[in-house]
Amino acid sequence: MSRELYLLVQRSHPFPAHWALWIPRVSNPKSGKIISVRGNSMSGFNLEFERCYSLEDIPGVYSTILVAEVNAR
Repeated sequence: MSRELYLLVQRSHPFPAHWALWIPRVSNPKSGKIISVRGNSMSGFNLEFERCYSLEDIPGVYSTILVAEVNAR
């Protein structure tokens, strides 16, 4: 069985787009895991893994781009 891996692009004016990896649940494609890096060059960056992340909680406009289909294992 394979799973789809997406690039999630969040656009929020006036800031540049934020990009993250999105792995939707098989049972509910609007919920899943997100892998992102947040921060800035002044205070540093943090790698974040979030489970049960809902696309409905994203403010503003976003788009998803299919990157690959990977083995579910």
